[in-house]
Amino acid sequence: MAAHHLAKYVRHAAPPKPHVDPRLYWGSKLLGASMWFYIFYRVKNDFIEGHH
Repeated sequence: MAAHHLAKYVRHAAPPKPHVDPRLYWGSKLLGASMWFYIFYRVKNDFIEGHH
């Protein structure tokens, strides 16, 4: 029990958020959004309106 003061550890505290480069953050948002738009576009054209 002597090691309770060695680290900055709080038992029930939330973990610190990592620093993420804004280019990576917004790039991942853009790629994720474009993926979902493409999926919905394919569903609309292939299944709802029919594929010709």
